[in-house]
Amino acid sequence: MPKSRAKKKTKLATAEMSTAEAAVATLIAHGLDTIYALPGVHNDHLFDAFQRAGDSVLLLGAGGSGASIGGEADALAGSEYLELAHDRVAGRPRIDLELERRLQQVCLQAARAGLLASAHDCAEGGLAVALAECCLLGDLGFDGAALSVSGRRDAALFGEVQSRIVVSVRPEAEVPLLALAKAGGVPVLRLGRVAADRFTLADLIDLSLADLRERYEGALPAALGAVTGV
Repeated sequence: MPKSRAKKKTKLATAEMSTAEAAVATLIAHGLDTIYALPGVHNDHLFDAFQRAGDSVLLLGAGGSGASIGGEADALAGSEYLELAHDRVAGRPRIDLELERRLQQVCLQAARAGLLASAHDCAEGGLAVALAECCLLGDLGFDGAALSVSGRRDAALFGEVQSRIVVSVRPEAEVPLLALAKAGGVPVLRLGRVAADRFTLADLIDLSLADLRERYEGALPAALGAVTGV
């Protein structure tokens, strides 16, 4: 390789590295290393899996009346459920950037204070899928039988409302977390508790962890089999 080209590539690599380092420094400055566990920065980090039976499970960013979660039709805009169940790609998801800022700040503060056992984004598939993933990753169940649903049930389960994080905490950390969220202007809904080997959500879902895992992990093979005929 000619020296001129080698120097050019070296300079490009150096520039790219500087950009990457600047991005990492920005994340660290805003405390995001605590969540994403950037190597060499902090040893402590958050898991997205439930950690122990008996922990309280809460939804940061969403409020409700008592132990009830609402299902609004517009929550299905652009959702995975809308496409998979109804073969439609429609609607425009909405986001409140100020709420998102407050949510992220409270979550980071709670993580730094050691209040959180786990944190999982509530994105593709909505609340039901997020909770299922927390269970499967931790090989634990979830007891949300006391939770009630108002409005559209499919929207409550699978709607992809923005700015929501599913967290689990030890029972003694629940009150401090609620106080932190209130001070930060972030609504919180108590969903239930981490359980041993069943997944229950309102009066809509009641599965053993084994059945949940079979359905979750068997979905792709089943879909491929339907297409290929195998």
